[in-house]
Amino acid sequence: MDEVRNPSIDILRAAAVLLVFCRHIGFPIASQVGWVGVDLFFVLSGFLVSGLLFHEYQASQSIRAGRFLIRRGFKIYPQFYLFLAGSFAVKVFFGEPPPASSVTAEALFVQNYAEGLWGHTWSLGVEEHFYLILAVAIAWLGRRGGANPFAVLPKAAASLFGLILGARVLTWLLQPQTSDYAHIFPSHLRMDSLLAGVILSYFHSFHPDGLKALVHRFRAWIQPASIALLAPIAFLDQSHPFVYTLGFSLTAWAFVLLLAPLVIPRKDALYTSLPARAMARLGQASYAFYLWHGLVLFTADRLQPRLLARGIEIPLLVQWAATFGLTLGVAFFTTWLVEIPFLRLRDRWFPSVSRKARAFSPGEMPATPETVGA
Repeated sequence: MDEVRNPSIDILRAAAVLLVFCRHIGFPIASQVGWVGVDLFFVLSGFLVSGLLFHEYQASQSIRAGRFLIRRGFKIYPQFYLFLAGSFAVKVFFGEPPPASSVTAEALFVQNYAEGLWGHTWSLGVEEHFYLILAVAIAWLGRRGGANPFAVLPKAAASLFGLILGARVLTWLLQPQTSDYAHIFPSHLRMDSLLAGVILSYFHSFHPDGLKALVHRFRAWIQPASIALLAPIAFLDQSHPFVYTLGFSLTAWAFVLLLAPLVIPRKDALYTSLPARAMARLGQASYAFYLWHGLVLFTADRLQPRLLARGIEIPLLVQWAATFGLTLGVAFFTTWLVEIPFLRLRDRWFPSVSRKARAFSPGEMPATPETVGA
C-alpha cells in the first residue's frame, strides 16, 4: 500500500464517477453526456493495468499472468461481492427478490451479455474480460525476451481498433434498433477504449522520452483536439448509431489525449488546493462509489413514495445531496472495511514485482497503480 499516487489521475477518476452519478440522478446536461465517464474509466484502466504488467517485465524480464490476475482479484472481488450481497438483501427487503439468473450473471461477470441486477455493472464485465485477455497476451509477448518484446503492440492494436469498429458498424447494420446488450455493453465491442489506454501506457513505459517530446511539441493543440473529438456527444445521446459506432472510438482517443500530458512529470503538477485534494480523495474511493451508488439510488427511489404517503416531500436538490452524501459515506466506509484490508493481504501474500521497476517522482504515474471497476 506504500505507493506514490498521481493526483491528476485520481482527479480524473473522480470526474468520471461524478459524470456517471450525475447521469443516473438526471442532473441537467450530465444526463446527456454523463455516460462518457465509463469510457474515461476504460481508458484509465487500460493505461494503469497494462502499466503494472509492463513494469513487472522491466523489473524481472518476465510476466506471471496468474499472479497478476490474483492481485486484480484482491482489488476487485471483495468489494464487489459485498456489494452483490448487499444488493440482494436490499431488493429482498423491498419485496423485489431478483431472479437467480440475474444474480448468477453478476457473480460470473457476464452482466454485459446477460441481464444482471443493475444497469451500471456491465462495465465490470468488460474490464474483467479485458484483464484476462491482456494478461495472457502480454505474458505471451514477454516470452520473446529482450529489452522491449512488445514493439508489435501499436501495429497489432491498430488492426484491433479497425476490427472492433467494424464489428460495431456491422452490429448496427444487422440490428438497427438500438439495444444496450447488442450495441453498448458487449466486451467485444468496447475493449478498444481500454486498448487505447494500453497503447499510451506502452509508449509511457518503453518510449518515455519520445512521448514527452511529442506532448511538449503539441501541448497547445492537445486540449482543443480532445474537445473536438468529444464534440459529438454534446448533441447526440449514447443511443445514437453514430455514437455507439464511430463515436466510441473518438471518445476513447479524446481521453487518451486528455491523459497523455498528465502522465508527463511537471513541477507544477502538485495539486494542493482543497477542491483538488477533495477530488483526488474521491478518486481513491471511486471504485466503491461507482459500485454502491446504484444501490443507494435504488433505495432512495423505493423510500420516496413511503415518505410522500406520510406527507413528507423532499426537494430535488436535497435528494441529490443526500444520495451523494450517503454514497460517499458508504464508499469510504467499505473501502476502509473491505478494500484496504484485502489490499494489505494481497501485498503481503503476493507482493508487487512492478514496484521494484523504478522510482517515480510525485508527478509521475504511481509504481503500483490501482484501477477502478467502471
